[in-house]
Amino acid sequence: MFIYTAKLNKKKAAAALICAAVIIIGAVLLIGNGETAAEPSREAQPKENASQVQQERTSVDPANLVTNDDRVAYLKYIGWEVKPEPIEVAEVVIPSEFTGAYGDYNALQTKQGFNLAAYAGQSATRYTYSVTNYPTADADIVADIIVVGTQLIAGDIQSPGLDGFMQGLT
Repeated sequence: MFIYTAKLNKKKAAAALICAAVIIIGAVLLIGNGETAAEPSREAQPKENASQVQQERTSVDPANLVTNDDRVAYLKYIGWEVKPEPIEVAEVVIPSEFTGAYGDYNALQTKQGFNLAAYAGQSATRYTYSVTNYPTADADIVADIIVVGTQLIAGDIQSPGLDGFMQGLT
């Protein structure tokens, strides 16, 4: 049987602690956040569709869009990259009757699961953001979201030009 003894002084103890700290910090830096080159982050993966996205992440609540960051995060959550500051914030009144263009707009919203009829005659706020990731890369694509209080009640993606278009958020 062998017995090994060592004398430990303050210098050797400090050196051992420094070495241990360097090893731990190096391990943390190497491990990082667990991603490798062969395994891209979830952010880089394309979103299949809005319902799948909603099932994957529940931290963005369209009933609780309190701040600008919340609204931008919601748009990102459903797949739209926007410039962080709105290009327009406007108070709007939801019409009491939906005829003509308002009828068409409410039909578009109903397809997305919104129904403006519940908010007829009420004031709302429309936030307009510049979209940066529209597939055709047109410069003038905007996202409108309409909020009553903190509740998202409607939204669309559109090109506001004369030959423009309008589609639902999802």
